[in-house]
Amino acid sequence: LAFDRTVFVMHACPGSDQFNNNVKGMFDYVIKLFPGLQCCIYGHDHSQTAADLFHDGVMWYGIDAAVHRNYQIFTFTPNGYRYETVYY
Repeated sequence: LAFDRTVFVMHACPGSDQFNNNVKGMFDYVIKLFPGLQCCIYGHDHSQTAADLFHDGVMWYGIDAAVHRNYQIFTFTPNGYRYETVYY
């Protein structure tokens, strides 16, 4: 196996106006087929959010717009991950 953990990074999350919500359930099913799904990160909403969209323990993080003068740092370790927000 070439990798044992997965992070999905995408423009818009399921449920948004930019996502084809007809495939929302299938998308959720398929991403869980990847090994060690850690989290999903998206940016379309231009706001910082953290939610368990499918109520299954997989966190979805919305990344804020740069105009709000902050960014997130995700640190992945052998035992999981953590994230922090840096304001500037």
